[in-house]
Amino acid sequence: MRRKCVILMLCSALFLSGCGTTGAESANKTASVHSDVSNTEAEKTQENNSSESEQSDNNSWDYVSSIYPFVSYDDVKAGKYNNQYVILSAIIESTDYSDITKWLECEVWFSHNDSYICNDITFKCEDLHGYSPTELQPGDNIDICFFINADSSFGFTIKAYSLNSNQLTLEDVYSSFSENADLWSIDFDYCGVVRNDTTKNWRLSKVYTDFDAVDYALYYYNRYFQSDNEIHAIINYSNNTTVRIRSTLGMLDVSVLSHIDGEENDAKILFSGDVIQDYMISIESGELVNIEE
Repeated sequence: MRRKCVILMLCSALFLSGCGTTGAESANKTASVHSDVSNTEAEKTQENNSSESEQSDNNSWDYVSSIYPFVSYDDVKAGKYNNQYVILSAIIESTDYSDITKWLECEVWFSHNDSYICNDITFKCEDLHGYSPTELQPGDNIDICFFINADSSFGFTIKAYSLNSNQLTLEDVYSSFSENADLWSIDFDYCGVVRNDTTKNWRLSKVYTDFDAVDYALYYYNRYFQSDNEIHAIINYSNNTTVRIRSTLGMLDVSVLSHIDGEENDAKILFSGDVIQDYMISIESGELVNIEE
């Protein structure tokens, strides 16, 4: 009987000792699990905060200017940067803000060959977080991060911009056109797209001028063409003609046609007048290559 009691006591002692050890290890494991979970949650929170911070910095100028190339207008038009963001320098000619769309429409000058070219650009103010485009003024020198479309035209997306330290003035730009100063007096009414145009590449302008098309064609091209895929019609009500301008292989193909009543309102009859004269002009030199009558 005594043996049974001793054996039972020893078993109980061992059992109690084992339970104590197992309980401590279990507590340690539980604490370790809780610690790991807390650390994991902290790491996830830190990663999320970091990700949010990176996203908010994606349009900061320091970030944008560090990953996108600074390029020239001529290289863009040569098709070297299609389907990507690039940064170009420009000087602002004019600004026009719409309270309805919250867009700032600007005319800006880019360096082009040995002179400058004017283009229209749009700042969608509500999409440019951290920026105040409405503070931009004519004469400001600016670096702009654009998206370049597949046809080398400027997309509607401006990612960021920054004023730069360039000393270029609008007077410097204007002086580069001094030999063609009279062309500035031509008041083109640029209308944009043509009704019923299925190509989406035709553009329309209207004008009253006594200048011959051969005199202003290159000036017009530099100012109003956004892509060499475009074909522009200029309705000149002064001499009742329609001028067609298109670009091909570095040349401007310029045709003067008789104006057909109402053709400016319908692509189906635009350019249907009789051809009066054809010109070919070098885009690079401005030289009149040949005239066909």
